[in-house]
Amino acid sequence: SKLLFVGVLVVFVGTFLAISSRIVKMESDKVPKVYNFISPLSTDSANPRKNFGKIFGNLLSVFKPSLSQMIEKKLSGAKGTYGVVVKHLQSGEEALVNKDEPFYMASLYKLMVMELFYKSVNEGKLTFNVPIGNSTWGEAIESMITVSDNLAGKSLGDTLGWDKIEAEMKALGLTQTVLTTDLRSTPRDIAILLEKIGRGQAVSQEASREMISLMLKQRLNSRLPKYLPTEAKVAHKTGEFDMNRHDAVIVFLPDGTSYIIVVMSKDSGLDAESSEVIAQVSKLVYEYFSKKE
Repeated sequence: SKLLFVGVLVVFVGTFLAISSRIVKMESDKVPKVYNFISPLSTDSANPRKNFGKIFGNLLSVFKPSLSQMIEKKLSGAKGTYGVVVKHLQSGEEALVNKDEPFYMASLYKLMVMELFYKSVNEGKLTFNVPIGNSTWGEAIESMITVSDNLAGKSLGDTLGWDKIEAEMKALGLTQTVLTTDLRSTPRDIAILLEKIGRGQAVSQEASREMISLMLKQRLNSRLPKYLPTEAKVAHKTGEFDMNRHDAVIVFLPDGTSYIIVVMSKDSGLDAESSEVIAQVSKLVYEYFSKKE
């Protein structure tokens, strides 16, 4: 029986080492797809202890529920329909729930207005200090994002042209977004725009930084940021209309990494109820990525 035990142990160790060497090679072969312009992507390839921990983590992960499954469980029993897209901008790990479900996007359209506004400024077509009523375009774009000023959003949208904003979004890959006949989009489309901003690919790195700075000043924080610790930096935009409640966020973790999360809902009941569901999903995602390190 001892010989049998030793034989089984040898086979197990051999298999483990073979799998481990393959995982280590996969980890070392990874090349960051995109340089994170805010927090340079750090690597742990020179830290064998951390790599060894990753090996065990990868082996054990097959027995754990995926992030998508965890989110679906959290949403079970919630009133209405929810769509969620999560993506870690360094590891590329994603969670997708009803990613292509169409939603009335409410004030999330203001992210799109913001992107084309900064592009127009970059091209010299608009400037921040041009007067509009009792303020300027620069002040209008800030109030549109930070307090979701509807008059500012409409004025900026009319000036830029809704057809041009829609065409710009299509060019960026938001193929299911409509602004000319309705305000419809999907969690995946909103996430595409957020990712471009988070990676410094929306107009330019400088413009992306300024957009993030505006989103960090958001004053409506009862949804995705609600349960996140103060050391997490949250750049986001909310949206709500009737029984639709949304939030779209770039979260900057204390370790220098970041992720995006978009939650959209419809027929989801009272604001307090649906906002709490969104906040709980955000808390789950934050804890998930925080425990990965």
